[in-house]
Amino acid sequence: FTIMKKLSLLLVVATVALFGCKSGGDDPDGGGAPTTYTAKAVLEYFSGAWCGFCPDGKFMAEEIKSRVPAGTFDYLVYHLGDQMDILDDDDIDDKFANGYPTGMINRIDGEAGSRYAGSMSNYSQYNTEKNNGWLIKTKAVQAETAKCGLAIDASAQTGNTLNVKVDLGIGSEGLPEGDYYISCILYEESMTGSGTGWDQVNYFSKFGSAVFGASHPYYEQADPILGYDHTNVVRAILHSNPLGDAIDNAALAAGTETSFDFSVDLSPFDSDLKVVAWIHEYSEG
Repeated sequence: FTIMKKLSLLLVVATVALFGCKSGGDDPDGGGAPTTYTAKAVLEYFSGAWCGFCPDGKFMAEEIKSRVPAGTFDYLVYHLGDQMDILDDDDIDDKFANGYPTGMINRIDGEAGSRYAGSMSNYSQYNTEKNNGWLIKTKAVQAETAKCGLAIDASAQTGNTLNVKVDLGIGSEGLPEGDYYISCILYEESMTGSGTGWDQVNYFSKFGSAVFGASHPYYEQADPILGYDHTNVVRAILHSNPLGDAIDNAALAAGTETSFDFSVDLSPFDSDLKVVAWIHEYSEG
C-alpha cells in the first residue's frame, strides 16, 4: 500500500508565536534553510465512540478545513475507551485531555479546550465564525509570522517498516529561548467497524437526547450511528514521550537545518495513512 511520499503539513507551536511553513521558501543563497515560511495549524482533539457529544468534534474539525486555505490545516483524533484506542497515546490523553471532545490548536494553552466560543441555547443560534472556538484559534495561529518549518519525507519503506525523515529549518531569525520538542504521529484517514466501540453514540439525534435541537447537523442521524466514519484516527506515536523528542538548542539558530529520524511498523494498519509532525515550545506552569 502507499503512504504520502511528501506531507507538507509543516507547523510549529510556541508559547508566544505560532509558526508553520511551506515547501520551498525564500532561499536567496541557494543553500541552507529557507528564510520565509507560511503559518499552518493542527488540531488535536480527544474522542470516543461512546461519547455522545463527539460527533460535534468531527463536524467542527471538518468545518475548519472548509474555511481555511487548502494545505494550511489538518486535524488528528486521539481515541479513548473504544476499538481505536491505542496504548501509545495514553500519556498524551493524561497530559492534555480535558473532556471529550476537547481539543487544542498547536497545543496553545497547554491543554485541550472547548470546541465552542460564546454561548448558545440551541444550535439555531450557531454562527461558525463566532462560535467555532477551534476555528477562531486556527485563524489566529495562521495570522502569525512563521519563523521556521518542517519538511517530511515518508517515502522510505523497508519491509513493513516505514522510515520517516523530518527536516527542521529555521528562518532568518532564531527561535526565542525555550525548551522545544518535535512530535511525529501516524494517523489513519478513515476507520469503520460494527458493534460496541465502533458505532458512534449521538446525543444530537432526534431518536435520543436531541441536544441543541433540530438544527444540529446530526439531528437526523441515528443513535448510535452504525458504520460511522471515524476520521484522522491516531494510530501510532513515533516520538518517544508525550511532549515529543527534545530539540538541541543549536538546532534553533537562524539559518540552521536539522534532520530527525523516526520509524514505525506498518503491519497492523490499513493503507490510508498519513504522517504529521510539528515542533512546540513547552514550559511547566
